[in-house]
Amino acid sequence: AAAMSSISRENMADVLKGVAAAAEGGAQTAELMEPLLNLAAALEEARALAMLLAIVTKPGDEGYARWQYAALAAALEQFSANASSLEALQRDGGEDFAEVLKRLPGMFAAARAAAADDKAAEELRTAAVAVVGYDAADRVAAREVLENLLSPRTPAAVQSAAVAALVRDDAADVVESLLSGWPGYVPPLRMQIVDALLQTDARTTALLDAVAAGTVPALEIDASRRQRLMTHRNETIRERAEQLLAGTLNADRQQVIDSYASQITGN
Repeated sequence: AAAMSSISRENMADVLKGVAAAAEGGAQTAELMEPLLNLAAALEEARALAMLLAIVTKPGDEGYARWQYAALAAALEQFSANASSLEALQRDGGEDFAEVLKRLPGMFAAARAAAADDKAAEELRTAAVAVVGYDAADRVAAREVLENLLSPRTPAAVQSAAVAALVRDDAADVVESLLSGWPGYVPPLRMQIVDALLQTDARTTALLDAVAAGTVPALEIDASRRQRLMTHRNETIRERAEQLLAGTLNADRQQVIDSYASQITGN
């Protein structure tokens, strides 16, 4: 942290030369790259940002490493939150950024392949999934990969990353994709999906539609989240949630009674 705080516009070029020289090293580069990208964006240093991205997007002899996917995802998150950083990069990034643009399609394709590869390391797949979620140029291929990962055969961390990537897509059919595999999801993944859908009124309404249709059984949403729905700030959502979920309160009480009864009787 102290080393990062000492970096400024004046010495950033020297720092980047050191990072470029160490880029073959892997672990140390991984630790440095994301904070350096964030700092370059904060300082609005488009040339520095372009140099860092040129390092991130350069494939090694065996393709891309986990740290490269993680760093690219962090940069793309920055751009999605701060459009001015991307505009500055497009304007002032020079030859380095031109090279980055040439490499990005290949890196996105490699990320899709890594994410779908059930023989790849879980950490690599998880990092690759985050990159796939930002592939606006080939959304159809990206969606197909992400949706296929919502399977009981996929490791939990990779599934979770796929959900996080899918919810960034504002397409109307994303909710259907997320909920179609509901019966096969473990409880933590179900609650991650519910939390994601609760972020907007439109997706909250779609969740209630799924409850009404029986796609998502009401009792498979935990009590605290049902309470959030029944006390929602939107009156229409709140009233509908009360209609659909009020009956589950008695079921919760009965589960508590049954639990105590089984402890007393030893059954």
